[in-house]
Order: sequence, then C-alpha cells, then structure tokens
Amino acid sequence: MLLGAGKTRQQALGPVFLDIPIIVENLSRSSATLRIGLLSASDHPSDWSSVSSFHLLARYDLPSLYAQLGPLIANARANSDFVIFSIHWGPNYQWIPDKKIQELGRWMINEGVDVIHGHSSHHIQGIEIVERKNQTRGLILYGCGDFVDDYAIDQQYRNDLGALYQLHLTISPLNLEENQKSKSIRLQSLSIFPTRCSNFQVNRLNLEDNDWTWIKEKLVQLSNIDGKTWTIGQNSELLLDIYK
Repeated sequence: MLLGAGKTRQQALGPVFLDIPIIVENLSRSSATLRIGLLSASDHPSDWSSVSSFHLLARYDLPSLYAQLGPLIANARANSDFVIFSIHWGPNYQWIPDKKIQELGRWMINEGVDVIHGHSSHHIQGIEIVERKNQTRGLILYGCGDFVDDYAIDQQYRNDLGALYQLHLTISPLNLEENQKSKSIRLQSLSIFPTRCSNFQVNRLNLEDNDWTWIKEKLVQLSNIDGKTWTIGQNSELLLDIYK
C-alpha cells in the first residue's frame, strides 16, 4: 500500500503495522519487538476520487487535510513505536516542493509521524529535519527520486539518478524483557547511497563518478538540515548525522 491503495477503504487509509524482532545484547540476551506504523496516500490522479479503496488527498486545503489525516496519524502513533508516512505528492520536475506541501509535511511530523517518504517528482528533492516541541526530531524526504525509471532522461532533472536510503535508529531503554510500550526511538543518522538506472538496471555509484558528485551537490543545495553537514561514510555513502 505504498500509494494509499488497498482492497478495501480501511486498508487504503491504514495504518498497517509491521512488527520487527529486536535482539538486545545484554546479559540475558532478551528479545523484543519494534512495531512500525505505516501510512500512505497520494494527491493524484484526481480521477481516482471515485475509487473507495484509494487514499486520495484531493486538494491542498490544509485545514481539511489536517482533519482527514489527524485521526489516522493519532491511531498509528498510539499503536506503534515508529511511524512512517509514504506519500506521492507534488508535480513532476520541480526542485522545490510547494509551500503547502512543506507546511503539510511539517504538520505531520509534529502530529507524530517520524519519517515522511516522499515521492512523485521523478528526481531527488531536498531533505528536512524538523524539531518537535518535545525536542525529538522527524525527517522529511520530500522526493526520493525514481529507482527504476522507463522515462526518457531529462538532462536538467536527471531522473535516471536516485539513491538507496538507510535509516539508523537508537532504541531505549536497552532492557526490554517485558517488551514495554515505553520504548524511546530516536533518529540517529541517515545513509544515502547514490544510484544510476541504465537499461532498467540500477547500480550504486562510486565516489569517482561525476553523477555521485551531482547527487551530493543537489542534496546540499536543496536540503534544510539546520546547519548540519554531509560526511562520507565508509561505504562511499552520504551520511547525515541527525543528532550530532
């Protein structure tokens, strides 16, 4: 249900819960479960407004969207440890998301979404770190780009270039024998592995590739990361330390 579709209206709206086993390396080697709450939606195509099993954000009337999405986010937040919202939003080939998209994204983070997985533009867009009132932070990936793309290559937006995104979390308390609901999840860092798609085959890029540099420079230019800097990881990835 990455695009807010399902066999039923309830499935389309979500949330869907994913339970991930965690092994805690302490004296008793205890085990626990991390529950991920998954939500998704799309703001187009508008023709699908008549399809009940499709979660459509019909228009960017923000108060209406807040009323529409608020209960869904609250449900996911109350019943999971970590919330991801995957959303197909905005027009194709536009570097900067519309202001209403930015406002909606920040509102969703403050309502309890931890990561927004944004897509639609067919090319990478910026990343934003949002600090909540309780000092925790959420992450907006406005446009993750295409992974496998059969479109003609646009030489300005380079829709053949994308990335793999790896999120690193810190989970506390370490003692989880009772699998208590009081687990605290913190976004620690984000690793980005630049890729290029050619003839329907995706390959990671190395540091010497000019397209690796192109992706890095675009992310630096477009992202709002509150004065933080990008570093290069051990596996030739771009590394963003969210709490450093």
